[in-house]
Amino acid sequence: MANPRTNEVTRTDGHQNVHGPFSPRIDVMQHDDKVVIRADLPGLESKDIRVTCDRGALIIEGERHSERVEQESEMLRVERTHGRFQRVIALPEGADAANANAHFENGVLEITIPAPLKDRGKQIEIKPG
Repeated sequence: MANPRTNEVTRTDGHQNVHGPFSPRIDVMQHDDKVVIRADLPGLESKDIRVTCDRGALIIEGERHSERVEQESEMLRVERTHGRFQRVIALPEGADAANANAHFENGVLEITIPAPLKDRGKQIEIKPG
């Protein structure tokens, strides 16, 4: 049986599995003049998710609700996690969070933020001797 405070799962054979809180997987990509962030949020709806920008960081937070399944048999294993989550992604210098767009479909949140590529400096040639 699962202990909701510790995410500890006790199986019928007496062994325990410990699973941490839900933490969505994140991809961050730079495409030309924009940053694209994708977060896997399966089983959530857009009303369960909040996206904000603060001090050069994008914050994705929300809550995954547990399903209550009543069974007459004993639970053998529980691996689906639930609870509050938060991911903070540092944005590159010059990212224009005021013009960000977010789209949520099929459990994937995609956020696009204009972010012009900055001059990455000049490579300095190293001469022998």
